[in-house]
Amino acid sequence: MNKSVIIFFIFLLACMSCTKEPLGYKLYYFPFAEFNTPKVYCYENIRDKQDKCYYGLKSISSQGSSYLHIEIYDSEFKQTESIRLSINNQGAFANEYVFSYDSLKVPMKIYADTAMIWEPNDASKFLFEASHNRPDSRNQQIVKKVRNYSGKTGIFIFKNINYKTVELKEDVFINDGNDKLTLFNITQNFARNLGLVSFEVQQTGTPTKSYILTEIMNFNEWKNHQSSE
Repeated sequence: MNKSVIIFFIFLLACMSCTKEPLGYKLYYFPFAEFNTPKVYCYENIRDKQDKCYYGLKSISSQGSSYLHIEIYDSEFKQTESIRLSINNQGAFANEYVFSYDSLKVPMKIYADTAMIWEPNDASKFLFEASHNRPDSRNQQIVKKVRNYSGKTGIFIFKNINYKTVELKEDVFINDGNDKLTLFNITQNFARNLGLVSFEVQQTGTPTKSYILTEIMNFNEWKNHQSSE
């Protein structure tokens, strides 16, 4: 084989390695490197434009480690929960989870910490589980989330730009400590270089709620948005 052919094959292999997506689904998660300046993602219920939720996102670097802090707010701008994730080459893993009761924030004890895996196998399911004592009853409430990639892909259009998406399925089990079990079935779509762009929440006996990303704001815009609503 002459030298020019060898060089061509080396060039071809280099191109192939460049087109392969690095670290599996990592590029579909929130682009945490961009959140040194905090941002807020606004999601709107497609069936009720007054029903919104907001994800406040902030990146943190500490002692050589990277973290993503997420605060979730409802339509009335009340914080419902927050989570701090450690980000590495394997995935995103929770090291803090706080559940809110009105203005009271209750830290939860984490037993299983996996939020996302970048390179799962076809059968992978990842588990998050935490518990705390409810402030109203002192009973132990347990939250369990089981997620997996469905294999479905699609396109999400945001600000006239097409983004490739992957779909995740999530089952959420909440035991309130009084033998009452609540189950939510959630379908989520994550877009490459954007993060979570849509999700659908199903609960037996209640209407299905479908939310889509409508706006990304910085914190000053977020404050102005609160005062204008």
